[in-house]
Amino acid sequence: MKINTNIFLSIYVFLVFLFFTLDLNSSYVFYGNLVLFIPALILFRFVLYPKISVKKLLFIMFLVVFWETLVFIQNTNTLYDNLIVNTQRSIFLFVAFFLISDIFDKVNIKSILASLNAYIVFLSCIVIFQFLGFYILGLSSSAVDISVLLGGQLSRSYYMDGMYRPTGLMSEPAAFVGAQVALLCLQYLISKKNDIPRIFGILSVLLSMSFAGFIIIGLYCLIVFSKGIKNIIFLGVLGLLAFVGLELVVKERLEILGSDSDNSNNVKIEAINYFISDPMHILFGYGNIVRNQSTPVFFEGATDITFFLASIAIFGVIVGGLVLLIFFYWLFRSNYTSKEKMIVLLPLVKLTNPALIFFSGFIILAIKFSKRERL
Repeated sequence: MKINTNIFLSIYVFLVFLFFTLDLNSSYVFYGNLVLFIPALILFRFVLYPKISVKKLLFIMFLVVFWETLVFIQNTNTLYDNLIVNTQRSIFLFVAFFLISDIFDKVNIKSILASLNAYIVFLSCIVIFQFLGFYILGLSSSAVDISVLLGGQLSRSYYMDGMYRPTGLMSEPAAFVGAQVALLCLQYLISKKNDIPRIFGILSVLLSMSFAGFIIIGLYCLIVFSKGIKNIIFLGVLGLLAFVGLELVVKERLEILGSDSDNSNNVKIEAINYFISDPMHILFGYGNIVRNQSTPVFFEGATDITFFLASIAIFGVIVGGLVLLIFFYWLFRSNYTSKEKMIVLLPLVKLTNPALIFFSGFIILAIKFSKRERL
């Protein structure tokens, strides 16, 4: 029986989106993704398309050597032991998606959009299930937590006052927002049609009850629905429903914003203070250090300071400044319209650095889609 190539490639693209956004508090998922699932995607990439240009190989070699040299310098000036391990994971994720991304050049844009839409709906349905399961059916948070169901720990799904927030296939609402908004933005870069998958995606971000998610998806809607009377009416209705349904969440977040109990922003301020406290940090950055038992609490927010600030904090003013310069040069010189350029910037509020599993994927696909036809 002959397998339809387009169907197979569509499934492959769907799995790429799945495994490059799957980020749960489960060791089975974490190590399974790095050791089994993503390597399998790389293997199938070379089965499907067994070629790679010399230019790309040289770029990968240069990037790895340069990155490893930088982390060696950073490691001589840090007290924390997880810098090297986390950097290796970041390098692996970038190189893996860079290799896999060649397949996106071979798949027709309609198949990519179909796979992307299917995954957005799939991810949205998980969040909707978690929301309805907890608030309507009265299930416990562990009963609807995918991480727990897969043998891991409970996700960071509770807010300060014990309010439950859905996390989808991620470890916390903020991670879900970053991934889902990035997927929605990639979808918009391909197609401007405001269809059911887009509505599902917007709804899921609202149901995550992330304060940053409200702001980002609000800006997304202003950009996407700003043309045509039907779109404006829909945006107005959506805004009204969001305000009525989520008024208490927004009000409570505004009340604690900037107060002593605002841990989210307080740790970011501490992280910035840590960065400017040492000239070596300023020049070369403090790298991808993640919060664990041996690191200070402020490392929870050390990279959650937007891509633009995190680039400087992680890589220093020299390399980080160069990264930002190259990125903005590409963006302004790209074939994207002004609205599309704003859309590209939106996810980078939460997708801040290469340690986040979908960061490299989003950047690479945004570059590739700028050269593809639109639907």
